[in-house]
Amino acid sequence: MIQDLKANYLKPGIKYKEVEKLLGGNYNERSEDSIQLQYEIYTDFGTDIDPVETKTFIVNFTSDSVFVNTRIDHWSK
Repeated sequence: MIQDLKANYLKPGIKYKEVEKLLGGNYNERSEDSIQLQYEIYTDFGTDIDPVETKTFIVNFTSDSVFVNTRIDHWSK
């Protein structure tokens, strides 16, 4: 699904509101020079209440809401 989004929908010039409409509103982070949408892909809790592994799809924008790039952050204990 992420490959399809990147290949067919998340094109240069697409705006923040269009991506938010496409993927839904989610956690976002704003700074003076950028905006970032974060979507949880995967969380493994193992046998505890604390996660042992996560994957998050990150969509980056300029401060004026123009799409820049995407990445997947992978964290594990």
